[in-house]
Amino acid sequence: MKFTVSLLLLGLLLTGQLAVAQRISVSGQVVEAATGEPVPFASIFVPRTSTGVTADLEGKFKLALDGAPDSLAASALGFLPLRKKLSNEPSQTILFRLKKGAAWPWAR
Repeated sequence: MKFTVSLLLLGLLLTGQLAVAQRISVSGQVVEAATGEPVPFASIFVPRTSTGVTADLEGKFKLALDGAPDSLAASALGFLPLRKKLSNEPSQTILFRLKKGAAWPWAR
């Protein structure tokens, strides 16, 4: 009887580990809307958090997230910030097309 109870408790503990939040991968590129040219070193981040990355010289980025936030945002000096909705897919590709302009990214 003790063995059965112990085995049942062990099973419940192991099942709880499977309930950890889903990890998703988001990759993509940040380009200028008018020309399609890459926007190097743009910031890509989850709004209202400290989670984010910086794009490379070609405007490309990869971001691994725990759980599925509802949106991602991109901003760069000399461009208007842009926010895009995310789906619940475990792997997503997003293209941010930023328009030239001056705005404080944190004002939105």
